[in-house]
Amino acid sequence: MNMTNAIGGRVVLGRYALEARLGSGASASVFAGRSLRSGARVAVKLSTHLDGLPRARFLREAELLSRVMHPNVVRILDFGELPDGTQVMVMEFIAGESLEEVLVARGALPWREACDIVCGVLSGLEALHGSGIIHRDIKPSNVLIERGLRPTVKVIDLGVSRDMFATSRPLTAVGMIVGTVAFMAPEHIAQEPVDERSDLYSVGVTLYELLTGKLPFDGPAALMAANKLRYSGVYELRVPADTPAPPPALVTLVSSLLRRRPDERPSSASECLDALRAILVGRSIPPRMPS
Repeated sequence: MNMTNAIGGRVVLGRYALEARLGSGASASVFAGRSLRSGARVAVKLSTHLDGLPRARFLREAELLSRVMHPNVVRILDFGELPDGTQVMVMEFIAGESLEEVLVARGALPWREACDIVCGVLSGLEALHGSGIIHRDIKPSNVLIERGLRPTVKVIDLGVSRDMFATSRPLTAVGMIVGTVAFMAPEHIAQEPVDERSDLYSVGVTLYELLTGKLPFDGPAALMAANKLRYSGVYELRVPADTPAPPPALVTLVSSLLRRRPDERPSSASECLDALRAILVGRSIPPRMPS
């Protein structure tokens, strides 16, 4: 059954009228909708798998999102199940575009704007990590920029996140790697333990792309993975000629985020956020940061 076409235009959970489809992935489709009670716009995510691992991940994402209330993390409003078993997750509607769309439209960003965006990502990660959640798939398409007088950054999609407080078995089969290789930390690729510093590596790749318009590694996924596992040097930041050069302290921070070994990276989102904020006001990186 083509679930997207069958559901479009219907009322789900008796409370939300679906409007336009916003997008779809391997395991879910997302629609714009409205609350019949308040008239407020919402985003409605519908599972496309009725059983198995994708269903379990959908349920887990709803549980993890309900654990976090933070302005830089998308907020879950409701959750339920349709008569045919389709799972429904209702979230705040974010009027804006993904960071990936911003990159496609504009290319590399001025370093201050890039740092402002990444500060929002780090604030969201600070809240997630504080709740025991490792995102495991930070990348521009999982960051939304909400339009407004002061644009707000929203971290989305906890579908492959790791719950560090969970006592049950992880929702990843032995030998399975979940995430996006281009943004994935080397220890994640090597199927070694991941923690907050693995998300910070992904932040480093994202910041590198925002500053340069390119990825630190390119090519087929297998080649990127192999290069990440063996490379431990310092990355050059070659920004476009018409873009202001980033300060040396920012180059140092990006390089530290992209280190092969987790213990050579900043230890937490909070530490990295402090460093970025210091750079934005013209101060040096705190002494505890890797150099």
